[in-house]
Amino acid sequence: MAESFLTRKGTLLLKQMMQLPPDFPGLKAELARGIYAAEDITRAAIQYLDNCSEEQAAAGGRHMPLGSPERHSTYVFELIQLLLQYGLEPNGIYDDCNVLWELQFVDNGYVAADTLALLLEHGGKVNLELEGGELFSDLDFSVMLDAFNQEDRQRYDGLVHLWFVCLGYGGTPKNGTAAVETFRGFDLRNLRDHRRFTFGLSWVPGRGENWSLHIFDRETLWEVARL
Repeated sequence: MAESFLTRKGTLLLKQMMQLPPDFPGLKAELARGIYAAEDITRAAIQYLDNCSEEQAAAGGRHMPLGSPERHSTYVFELIQLLLQYGLEPNGIYDDCNVLWELQFVDNGYVAADTLALLLEHGGKVNLELEGGELFSDLDFSVMLDAFNQEDRQRYDGLVHLWFVCLGYGGTPKNGTAAVETFRGFDLRNLRDHRRFTFGLSWVPGRGENWSLHIFDRETLWEVARL
């Protein structure tokens, strides 16, 4: 992301956001001054997420556990929750960048999926278009592409849970076909609570592929949907 991406005020805001751990009371007091426009806040959030997506590489090969207090991404949900109170635009697109899209590159367990659900609850568009693509369709493609070529199982798990959230908020493929087959009257809106569900892969044909992704209710272990 170019250095010129941030506004002057956005640069000041990001500097405070990047404290580790974040000083949430101090950040809230700064935002409450009312000097930051929605664009300043949204650009700073996008840059923050971009920084989070690179933190593991920046660790120089040192493994950073999921949820570690040393990771900026651990605080993404709380940070975005605060910024929403002061004008963060879930659908704001600046220089072809957007917070919803940036979340798919944040690798820290279910933090990204939790935050995506939060943004969609606050008016985010599950099929938001960006550079000729759509958010759900892009995630849907990634889930299918990476299914049997996973370099990192934990990363793929986080990606699938982002996809769960999108399904829960009405995400549909560009061709208008059903994204998944559901069973026993399952309502896809239940996937908004994505942590209630898990998945498995098999060689059972589905949706034009020679394999399927099966979605299970964690508590009952019933299969509720299938890609």
